[in-house]
Amino acid sequence: MGGWMQNKLCPLLQQLLSRVNFFLKKTRPEEMPGLGDRSLLFLHIPKTAGSSFRDLLRRRFLPESVLSLDEERIKSIDEVLPILNRYRLVQGHLPYESVNHFAKRPFVFTILRDPIDRAISTFYFMKRRVSLLKTPGNDDRFKIKRIKELKSVESMTLLEFIRREPQAAARRLGNLQVEFLTIPCHQYKRALEPSISERELALAKERLSNCDAFGLVERLPETSEYLAYKLQARPFDKMAWLNQTRSRPRLDQIDPEVKAELEELTRYDRQLYAFAAELFEQRRAEMLRELLTWHAGLRYAKNEPTREMAPSFIAGTSLPGEGWYAPETDGTHWYNWTGPETDSWVELASPVGKKYTLKLGVLHALRPESLTELELSVNGARLLHETRPHPPGYMIYAEVPATLLRGKGRKNRIALHVPHPTRPCDSDPLNDDSRLLGISVYHIALTAGC
Repeated sequence: MGGWMQNKLCPLLQQLLSRVNFFLKKTRPEEMPGLGDRSLLFLHIPKTAGSSFRDLLRRRFLPESVLSLDEERIKSIDEVLPILNRYRLVQGHLPYESVNHFAKRPFVFTILRDPIDRAISTFYFMKRRVSLLKTPGNDDRFKIKRIKELKSVESMTLLEFIRREPQAAARRLGNLQVEFLTIPCHQYKRALEPSISERELALAKERLSNCDAFGLVERLPETSEYLAYKLQARPFDKMAWLNQTRSRPRLDQIDPEVKAELEELTRYDRQLYAFAAELFEQRRAEMLRELLTWHAGLRYAKNEPTREMAPSFIAGTSLPGEGWYAPETDGTHWYNWTGPETDSWVELASPVGKKYTLKLGVLHALRPESLTELELSVNGARLLHETRPHPPGYMIYAEVPATLLRGKGRKNRIALHVPHPTRPCDSDPLNDDSRLLGISVYHIALTAGC
């Protein structure tokens, strides 16, 4: 009996261990710490270099943990949604709303492309597909359906296709990027003609902003770098260019009349793309700033002796923060102007004591509102404050609850939100100072009583 049980249990135990090991490999934190225990969902919008990125991502995952989906091979979205949680990497032509069908919200990544360039690429890709599907020996099971669907493309120019087949042109060449970010799952692959309005555009912008990472076809190297940064992964290898559209004209070779038609056809996608391009630059700048800050801190930790942080800052000395102009003097006092943005901060050590006060010495406010509408916070918590006249200008006082401050000698972030930064030259024609200025500060201190 014991031998029989052993013979039966050993294979079962091996299967169990294999499954456990597979799970551990799938969720190994050193692969992509930024992914954690979530799945990675790559929303592949057609003709946005997605095939190349899908190949790039597959290299980092076990084959059995990857689900790759193509729009043409998805018979029904209802068949796909229930199985998404089984995979570590899900990629393909899925709408954004599919994120709601994961047990835990996945890491969401997508790529956008210049809408007119995407439309041109799509049209000539469709023409090429017709010729390939007619190749003898092509036994693709979707061959008949594709030939029927693309039949009108083969003998038409791009302009003829747009004008003679407006519904197909809108569906294939139009605002597809907005559509993929907004269409409900139950309508996916069922809408004959997409209905896009300002409402969908606003939702698309919101959802793009909520993506953990996104990129642009026109900035693929930077997109690859940003994705690796967000995943906390090693840099990705060189990309293999897949599924490229051959024999297509360049954007600058398109007839003005055709371009005008495409501009109208992609009106909402172009607004989304302009928003995406600006947001991408902002996020990339934030990435570079964070990496440079981290690198500077690492070098400082390795090469410099530890310096004790002070609970106060006096203008004219080394400034422990950002959002300030360089120190300047009126001959009597040193001060730093806030600007050009509305937010400035310094880091000060916690003083010894029990009752804490934040003091802010201000020389000037370029506009009265910059002082009266000033907001102060410590470690992210807003403080109530009062402003009193105090030579040589004003002194701002705010009580700081002890629970907000960190331990003795540890740094606390003192943040100022100064509204209405103004250029002196705008109010005084004789002043050539074009900087955006808020208030000038000569002293910031955390003080403590008994």
